[in-house]
Amino acid sequence: RRTEGRLNFLHTPDLTISHLFKNPAITERCAQLLGPDLVMWRSHCFHIPAFSTGNAWHQTRTWMTNMKESILQPPDIHELFNLTCWIALQDTPKEKACLKILPGEYKELYPLKSRKLSDSKGGGNDRYTLDVDYQIDEDSVDLLEVKAGQCIVFVDRVLHASADNKTDEDRWAAVGRIIRPDTRAYTKKMLKEGYWSEVNPNVNDDLDDYRVVLLRGEDRYEFNKKN
Repeated sequence: RRTEGRLNFLHTPDLTISHLFKNPAITERCAQLLGPDLVMWRSHCFHIPAFSTGNAWHQTRTWMTNMKESILQPPDIHELFNLTCWIALQDTPKEKACLKILPGEYKELYPLKSRKLSDSKGGGNDRYTLDVDYQIDEDSVDLLEVKAGQCIVFVDRVLHASADNKTDEDRWAAVGRIIRPDTRAYTKKMLKEGYWSEVNPNVNDDLDDYRVVLLRGEDRYEFNKKN
């Protein structure tokens, strides 16, 4: 399922990409942060075309769908409950849209502001995006250059973005979102009626076949359907 700049996967049983994130090099590191039991609730392949602008600065803390509800519902929102695992599918130097982060800026959840997007001719349309309401000091930014197959794991409050792709090749990365089994993914209403976004009309997913993937340990809570 394609949306703006990425392919979204809803974890069906034949989903090959899930096996990337079952590698012990990933699960053992995530277990040090979240505990012994891990499930992956969503995955993406992020695509940044040649000679194009990178992804804007953002956090992945609450996964607000319509500025009213959060997709993820942990037992305690103040504790660590969600990790991002970013796998380079090709060598990714700074010129090829490498990941970039703002060190130290992970202790707060910054507010969001909506911004209407313009079409390619400079006119208006009905699409919006969300920007982090925080002044970024570009001199403090770390560029995370990696080789194909290397993985970056970071907590959900880390401010991150992608550099611009200044090369003549597209850039691809696989991303898995990992939680503890005591965190619910999607509300009962979302699972029944679908997941949609007032901000981005491209996000409109039918969740009838939605499943999480057990990566490590066991699920004693059974909050989420599994493969």
